Amino acid sequence: MVRKQQEFAPAAAAAPPCGSGHGFISVDDGGDFLFHGSAAAVVADFEYPSEAAWILDRQGGGYRLAADADADADADADADAVQGSGAGPAPGLRLVPAAAATDFSWLRRAWLTSQHRDPHRYPLRRFYPQDDQALLRTLFECLTLRHGPQPWPARSVVAAGRILVDPYGHAYRPVKIARVLKPLHLRAVHAKPGAGSHIINPVFIEIEAASGTRRGNHGGTGHASDSGRPTVTGMPAPGVGGS
Repeated sequence: MVRKQQEFAPAAAAAPPCGSGHGFISVDDGGDFLFHGSAAAVVADFEYPSEAAWILDRQGGGYRLAADADADADADADADAVQGSGAGPAPGLRLVPAAAATDFSWLRRAWLTSQHRDPHRYPLRRFYPQDDQALLRTLFECLTLRHGPQPWPARSVVAAGRILVDPYGHAYRPVKIARVLKPLHLRAVHAKPGAGSHIINPVFIEIEAASGTRRGNHGGTGHASDSGRPTVTGMPAPGVGGS
C-alpha cells in the first residue's frame, strides 16, 4: 500500500495561558478528570464533599472539599490561603489541604482508566510519563488544551495524514477509533477532492519528532528515539486503528 504524504501542521508560537502556575485538577467520584482555573472554580463545580475523590495543584499538592460546618479552625486558615485570589467559595463548601499526600500511583492508574474508558473526552495520547512531575505536566497540559476556552486542535486542521504539533512541542497523528462500546459516529468523512480525509472524533497519538528526538516529558530539548517506546500513555486505546 502506498502511504499518502504526511502534512505537517505546526502550532502557534506562543503557549496558551494554561502554562502558568495556576489552576487545579480534580478527579470526581466517577473517575472523570476536570481542570479548574481557580479554587473558587473547584468548589463551584461540586455539590457535596465526597463528589471529588481527589484535587491537586500544579505542584502535586493534594486538597479535598469540606463542608463549612465540618471545617476546623486550621482547615479554615489553610483554605483562606488557598483561596487568596479574592474569589469566594461556593456556599457550603470550601477547599482545604488534604491530610495525606497525593498517591501518584493511584493518579496514574485513574488517568489511564479514564483515557481508555472515554477516549473522545481525553483524546491526547502522550508518551508514558516517566515520573511524577511528568505526569503532572501531562495532566495539566492535556486537560487545558482540550477543555480550555479554545480546545486544541481545531476541527478544521484535523485530517488523515496530517501531523499536528501542540503549543508545548508535542507532535501527534490523528487516528479514528475503529470500535467503541457506545455509538459515537466515528468515521472518516471525505471533503472536497484534494482536501484529504477529515476524521470525526479522533484520538491523537504522540509520535517522535521529525528530527528523531522528542521534547520529552522531562522538559529540555528532547532525547534520541528508543525503538519500541510506547506511543500512548501506557497502552494503546481500545480499537484504535493504525497505532
